[in-house]
Amino acid sequence: MLPINLEMRADVVIIPPHPGHGAVMARRGVSAASAIRYVVEQLPSDERSRAVVRTARALLFIDEIEALYGLPEFPKAAPSRSALTGSAQPKCSLYA
Repeated sequence: MLPINLEMRADVVIIPPHPGHGAVMARRGVSAASAIRYVVEQLPSDERSRAVVRTARALLFIDEIEALYGLPEFPKAAPSRSALTGSAQPKCSLYA
């Protein structure tokens, strides 16, 4: 059993790379499972390290996000159509 309810609503917030900049709300009102998958599978590595999954009961930082994602019982997403055809979109920074 996982230590978090994966159906709970969650937001993904990216902490700014430099003080004085506002945080970016990358995802809002998705399931905790979707938020965790988004951070691990889609965010560029420089943003992944600054990502926070926020639920009504917890703030999950990257170590906790990656630990949950790595558990055998965590529901991994099915391969996307672009992953199967090899035409994935390039990843770009939210701060570019």
